[in-house]
Amino acid sequence: MEISDIEGQAGAFNGFASVRVSGFDDIGQLVDAVREARTAVPESRVLITLDDIDQAAYTSMHAWEADDLEVPDDEWGAPSDGEQWDEAADERHELAQASRLARLLAERRGTVPLEGLAERLMTSERDVAALVKVNAEPNLLLDRVSHLLTVPVDADDLVLAGAPNGYFSGDLDVFANHALAWHLQQRHGYRLFGEGASWLGFERDHPLGQEEAAAVVADLISAYGAPDAPGWAELAQVIRGKDLLLLGYTENYVDL
Repeated sequence: MEISDIEGQAGAFNGFASVRVSGFDDIGQLVDAVREARTAVPESRVLITLDDIDQAAYTSMHAWEADDLEVPDDEWGAPSDGEQWDEAADERHELAQASRLARLLAERRGTVPLEGLAERLMTSERDVAALVKVNAEPNLLLDRVSHLLTVPVDADDLVLAGAPNGYFSGDLDVFANHALAWHLQQRHGYRLFGEGASWLGFERDHPLGQEEAAAVVADLISAYGAPDAPGWAELAQVIRGKDLLLLGYTENYVDL
């Protein structure tokens, strides 16, 4: 696996991308990279890209354009008329937006019921089967390159403030993704470690036992719906004994 500095370079996922990772062939290597980075930057939180980095960056760019994420020009030092918009202005703008989003996410902790997420995803049996497939074969999510983002927030659940996503109407947006991440963290000890164009990656310190796996799946049924889908029982068996959990968050995550 090759790791190189990408901070401030053209082609980075966004202004929080600090490291380029390549030459990996197992998702466990990406998890290890995140865990190592956590110890190196304890004052921040880290997130690594998963499936389809280019599409993830594109939709994240548009997700940033939501009206409720915009910060007034006079609050972050936007260039005035006639002044050039340079890299320093870009950095100030991204930091201001991430700070605002982190505050909004923190304010909404625990206020979004899981049952409300199912109305957006419209889950079918085929979608549940995709959750089973990817959790059984997590390397399906690997792209040829991943970028590790260092986000200046002080809590694991707020790392999405550096990479909001979920751009289309049938996707879970950043607030819904945060609600899911917060619940999995509080109830089951998961931390969000990765985000792709359609999938989220969670990891925990210890593998799931049988009863723990059943409890996780019960909560996922609340979040995704389709309670009669036969794949849920299979998913409980697939994630048992593992410390990773991979969840689709877009209307087309099954297409992977």
